[in-house]
Amino acid sequence: WVGRKCCELSTTDECRGACLQANSKDDISSQCQSQFEKGLDACIFKQQNRQQCCGRRSNASSACRRLCYLAFRSESGPTETDISEISPICSATMASCMRNFTIELRRNSNESMRCCERATNAVSARSSCRHILRTELEAACGAVLPHEPMWECFMHDSKPPEGSRSSPFLREHQCCSRAVSRTCDNLCREIYSKPWMDVQRWDQFKVKCEYGNRELQLTQCLEEVSEPCLMGCSGLDFCSNFNNRPTTMFRSCNAFSDGLARDDFRRWSDGVIKTVFAEIPVKNIQTCEPAKWKAVACALQVKPCSRSTGERSICRSDCLQLLNKCADFTRFPPKMTVNELCDLISPQELQSHCISISTFTKPHHVVKEVTSNVTQPCLPNPCSEREVCVINRAPCDVTAECPRYHCVPGCKMGHGSVFSVPLGSVVRVEDLTRGEGCFRSCTCVTSGELRHCEPLPCTDMKRSCKLAGQIKSHGTSFFVDCNFCSCYSGNVTCTKRQCVTSDSSLEDKRLFTGVPCNCPYHVPVCGANGMTYSSKCVARCLGLLGDEVEPGACSQRDPCQPNPCLKREMCIPTPRICLTRRGRCQQYECLPKALPGEYVNNAVCSADNKQYDDICKLVRSRRAGHFSHKGKCQIKCPSNGRRQVCGYDHVTYNSSCIAIATGVLPDYVGPCQPNNYGDKKKACAKVRCQALSNPGCKAVFPPDSCCPVCAGLLRVLVSQPHLAAIPSRSWKGPVTVRDIVWLLRRHLNVLECAIYGHLTTEGDLVVMTISTVTKPSLLQTEACSSEAERLSRLINSRSPTLTSDLILSPL
Repeated sequence: WVGRKCCELSTTDECRGACLQANSKDDISSQCQSQFEKGLDACIFKQQNRQQCCGRRSNASSACRRLCYLAFRSESGPTETDISEISPICSATMASCMRNFTIELRRNSNESMRCCERATNAVSARSSCRHILRTELEAACGAVLPHEPMWECFMHDSKPPEGSRSSPFLREHQCCSRAVSRTCDNLCREIYSKPWMDVQRWDQFKVKCEYGNRELQLTQCLEEVSEPCLMGCSGLDFCSNFNNRPTTMFRSCNAFSDGLARDDFRRWSDGVIKTVFAEIPVKNIQTCEPAKWKAVACALQVKPCSRSTGERSICRSDCLQLLNKCADFTRFPPKMTVNELCDLISPQELQSHCISISTFTKPHHVVKEVTSNVTQPCLPNPCSEREVCVINRAPCDVTAECPRYHCVPGCKMGHGSVFSVPLGSVVRVEDLTRGEGCFRSCTCVTSGELRHCEPLPCTDMKRSCKLAGQIKSHGTSFFVDCNFCSCYSGNVTCTKRQCVTSDSSLEDKRLFTGVPCNCPYHVPVCGANGMTYSSKCVARCLGLLGDEVEPGACSQRDPCQPNPCLKREMCIPTPRICLTRRGRCQQYECLPKALPGEYVNNAVCSADNKQYDDICKLVRSRRAGHFSHKGKCQIKCPSNGRRQVCGYDHVTYNSSCIAIATGVLPDYVGPCQPNNYGDKKKACAKVRCQALSNPGCKAVFPPDSCCPVCAGLLRVLVSQPHLAAIPSRSWKGPVTVRDIVWLLRRHLNVLECAIYGHLTTEGDLVVMTISTVTKPSLLQTEACSSEAERLSRLINSRSPTLTSDLILSPL
């Protein structure tokens, strides 16, 4: 059936399945509804006409049929030029058939005119709409084809699906709870629940809320969702001084913003700068500090932002200097001073990371070296509207082509949103039917929709935490002595660091070990969660019960002895650390020794660094006892595969590749030395650290490590009550450290950076971003550190960019 080539354009699994099994269009009429399958219908219409005009039944020569097929290859089908070229050399029947197709296509495109009938204000509006559509748009863009992306966008019905319980802007709606005033909260929920409303409501929200310093958290949250603070800027014309800044952060570095800045500067040259606060009369800015005014116009549109806070306010000193020098005080607003105006334009509370205009008054030059590349393959987005760009971080074969990114199917976060998540993602969205603080978990399925939704426990966001006589609001983070804590719906989560304070007695200071709960000795035990603790005392301190620990490090235990699998299965060790407690954390997988067909394509690596397409091929090779890790083999692995390393999680791995595949960065070569807390010199005495990848980098020492590393580092608390609330129907199996690290990896934009993480004995997660280049430049190491700062900002601000992910929301 000729329509089978179109089946991938269907929007539902039911329609796609029916299409693949059909013999004619009649066979899909019940499963594929025309009003929802415009792209599929248009494609089938074209394929049927191509077969009729160009097929063997046309009795045309093979050369004519080839010309006919070529004419139908374009999206709009044969043009008048194609038909005029075919007419002299081929039959009149073929030319007539092709011409009939274009006439019929034009007739079908009249359906788009129904959009113009929705104009209710005047007959002239409907007439103008039809005229523009028929003349200017079609002249520039061709005939209206419902399956082409641009026309599909125009003809898309923006009404929410029937029975929808969610906002059309799922991420933006989550920001509304950040509002301080009830007015802004209500306005925010109203406009992001029903965005196609009276423009006056939008203007009211912007004036009262988005531009008000009181609603700073709300403003920053919405900004991060709509225009995320991203690294690097290039390709600007008017704002060329903002180019060549690969590690500076911007919210809107693009040609459109560049044009807006140019227009603003031209308007300001007329002598008036219009702001939401007031109209500011100025002297001729072409002669009074023109470079600075140009930089201000560009800063307001290109929006440089702080990597640590995301703020983008112009420094107050620049505001005062420019207005005092260039304002036309003969026309200045009555009862308004420069100081008062700069209080509004550059609020005092945003001055810690303000944007200095002098930074952008001159070009910025960067030495372009091959080794200094900082590439972001998914910025700008190279994929289509229904796809998500995912950076390819898998090791590549030297002989094969290695794409820098993949475009994978995705689902929109709300039918009005431009943000999408990859197929298979489990997201957390507000459930408006159950009230404020209630969420559902939904899965992105092949139809491009969020389905299989499960209710999550409602969160009382007004429930504060009481600690040591102080009250902490829900969602806040704070320190108690040397421990980092967070409040989540009345529950406090803190690290378990042992503290010495000025109030500690001499005896307390003498007995201080630096270990959680001041545990005094080092006798490793393995916890039921898969984590190795320095002693049973530490495990107990971190919440494990007596029957949940066993003597010895977890890495020394063979989970496949005794064999827990069935007779015809092979036991494969799969070490992991579970963060959710549902019994013991399984450290193995049972896989069949022989399968009738191919196993799911999932590469594995053996201890001798030989790669197999899947685990079953490794089993059949009779080398299953030499299994190393899941995933492709790493190029840098030692050929013998048996050079032990100690990871930054203080676990001994048989090779650096096993550690890296597990998501842990190696600390040093050799088995882990006993960790003498409080005496790092003694603990690391026998350790030989490798040289830094770049001697000039800002090296960091991860907790309890021996060796420094060129990396960005952040320590993250995981809310246990939040994790415990995730239903088993939403996430199959326990949530592991690897799950969180791998999901955070999606949010890294720089190709040359990798992310690693492990759980510490103090109860928090250490996350590191490090360059994958063997000898990285300082620019590359700085880029990876900037990525860590950006992730830290998203976590600390509880940005919907992360909290929309079910598994990342507890961070």
